[in-house]
Amino acid sequence: MRSRLLTKILIAAIFIVTTGPASAAVPLDVQLALFANIWKFDRTFDSTGVVTLVIIYQEGYRDSLLIKDDLIATVDRLKLPIRCVPLEARTDELLRKRLNDVRNAVVYVTPLRSVDIGEIARISRSHGLRTLTGVPEYVDAGIAVGIGERKSRPLIIINLRGARAEGSDFSSQLLSLARIVGPLS
Repeated sequence: MRSRLLTKILIAAIFIVTTGPASAAVPLDVQLALFANIWKFDRTFDSTGVVTLVIIYQEGYRDSLLIKDDLIATVDRLKLPIRCVPLEARTDELLRKRLNDVRNAVVYVTPLRSVDIGEIARISRSHGLRTLTGVPEYVDAGIAVGIGERKSRPLIIINLRGARAEGSDFSSQLLSLARIVGPLS
């Protein structure tokens, strides 16, 4: 009896580990729809044309790679006016160099391991790029806008200081719907 219980717990743990973080908490199609609407509430962002979405990921980290691939597939499937540019996060210097060539883009940060998220935010800001993520904790680390979950519903999370440093000017309508993190100044 006890061995059956242990076997069931082990199977459940394996199921959680193999299916858990690889799929975003909020589905990517919902995230993309929310991000498209968030861009409309940013008075300084022109979302009328094709938006370049730089996707920062890690090749050796399965969750990161799967979300990058799913994000590109979702953009293609929904035929969104978004041009995806995958960018592997190997070193800060390589990120800085590769982001230097990008103009008028938005940076989406996938789950990453052993990478300073705050440094990604600083590099992006220095190049005038907006930052987004589906990892709520990254907003606390400096990414400007994230999508999380509250009571099984999507939640917009905004690091107001980070967003302003990127040049965003969000309307009060959006800010009243979002959870604001970090200092307000």
